[in-house]
Amino acid sequence: MAKNRGKGTVLAVEISSVYTAIPQMISIDKSGEASETYSGRTIDGTKHSDMPNTGYISNPTIGGEMFFDSGNAVHTFLKTSMRTPPSVTPFGINFKLTDTAATPVVEIWNVTGIAVDEKYATDDGVKATLTLQTSGDNT
Repeated sequence: MAKNRGKGTVLAVEISSVYTAIPQMISIDKSGEASETYSGRTIDGTKHSDMPNTGYISNPTIGGEMFFDSGNAVHTFLKTSMRTPPSVTPFGINFKLTDTAATPVVEIWNVTGIAVDEKYATDDGVKATLTLQTSGDNT
């Protein structure tokens, strides 16, 4: 089993039809994607729970931590998009996650919710936590 490196992994946002890497990322997380199930337990059933699949999948949240620069055009685009979400179809903005393991894997997700949480500390650089709520299927 290979131990893949994280270095070189890219999270990019589509700006004017061009995917632009979000600079100064420290970490990238993708979590929450899961097959949905429900309890199918009945009174006359066996002692084990029956958990059938609904056929639906919960969408992931993508995010991470970055050094934040309020003068950076991409960081400014993220904050502007958070404060003024698009109101025309399709709703949201496309983001591309490229995993640079031995064979790069690319996922493109439509994002309908953006959060940029900034942190200012005396003993560290200015950082931000980025949270992206995906919608629909990845392409």
